[in-house]
Amino acid sequence: MKGNQLLVNVLQEWNVSQNVTKGIHTLTTNNPEVYSEDDLVVLLKKLIYFEYLLEVSGEKKEIVSLQSFYNNMYQTECFPYRLQPDAVLHNWKEFIPVGKVLDLGIGMGKNIDYLLNEGNTIIGVDYSEVAIKKLKERYPFPECIFLNENINTFNIPPSTFSLIICSLVFSHLEEQEIITLSKKMIDGLAPDGCIYICDLSEKDPMHKLEKCPTSRRRILTTKYILDLFHELEIINVADSFLKEPKRVDYGGYFGIINFLGRKKS
Repeated sequence: MKGNQLLVNVLQEWNVSQNVTKGIHTLTTNNPEVYSEDDLVVLLKKLIYFEYLLEVSGEKKEIVSLQSFYNNMYQTECFPYRLQPDAVLHNWKEFIPVGKVLDLGIGMGKNIDYLLNEGNTIIGVDYSEVAIKKLKERYPFPECIFLNENINTFNIPPSTFSLIICSLVFSHLEEQEIITLSKKMIDGLAPDGCIYICDLSEKDPMHKLEKCPTSRRRILTTKYILDLFHELEIINVADSFLKEPKRVDYGGYFGIINFLGRKKS
């Protein structure tokens, strides 16, 4: 289902006033092969911005809080992307020492199996209590620790980690939060430790929403990432335009930045 018919069906769902989260859940539950929650949130933001829909709320003007959105997504496990390990970690593994891994915004832990097979221990942090609960049930191993915490206030011990992962997190943060977190990540690296960043780039079709006041996502550039982590040795950096069959909006494409940097000895 594409184009006008998708738009008509979404508008029909909100032909009477109702909770946005409930409406999204109804559409994705009844049509799991057609809709993804992430794309519905983006579509609703655009419809509200251009006044096809009227947002009625109390003090909070957001369509849905980030935490409740991801809790719902992890509960239903209806993702707008394929849940698969990051190929960069495997392709450049000779540069990444085995040891203690910190995954900030671990979600459903797409890299856990690979990292464990390589001999690592893992600390995963996420704001979603649903994700953390599921990870504790699926990986009840001493090599894994999962914490339900806000990554902005999480204490990253210095000189500790062989690898710190932060995937699709920066685009949700404010400028100062990104700067502060990136410094804490660098300080948290053990000698020769690596930082891996994966996030939305300016090639992403969502980039046109950047000036929309209802848009939460921050679009990143390669220069911005390189400036944040200029202290690290660059192992790999790529800005790609990728086909994603599970993304129903924007022609099914993502613009993604991948960065892997290593602490200089």
